[in-house]
Formats: sequence, C-alpha cells, structure tokens
Amino acid sequence: MAAFIIDFDPIVHQKVRYHDQLYVVFLKDYDFFQLPPDAEVLIHFVSHNKVIVQQDKSIQPLYTVRKRELIVVAPEVEE
Repeated sequence: MAAFIIDFDPIVHQKVRYHDQLYVVFLKDYDFFQLPPDAEVLIHFVSHNKVIVQQDKSIQPLYTVRKRELIVVAPEVEE
C-alpha cells in the first residue's frame, strides 16, 4: 500500500503550510520545534482533518522539505 488515510490528531501531528498548501508533520518522527532550520522533514497532505500518509519510499523524497520552508499552523485550521 502506497498511502493510507488517518484522522488528524493534534497530539500526534503538527499542521504546517508549504507553498500555501496545508500539510502535517508527524511529531513522533521529529522533535519538530527543536530541529534546526535546515533539517529535512517529511510532510503529509491534510484536508478536512484527514491525513494522507505516504508510505511509498519512492514518493517520499517529493514530500521531504527543509523545516525553514514550513509555516506552523494552529490545529483548528482546516481546508
């Protein structure tokens, strides 16, 4: 399975914007707020509080960005 959908959970996820699109970062994967600006993080698309988790290793590089490119968003923001 290349991707699956889960519910957004503010304890597990941090919403961020990347190029004006809403995504999430998994907090269990990163101590996001302690990462340096140049750190690479994997982002996952989120819409209506549903997160699309990319598992396919060949696709993940497309969703790997630098932390400095992300804008932290409040958990209640939805699209």
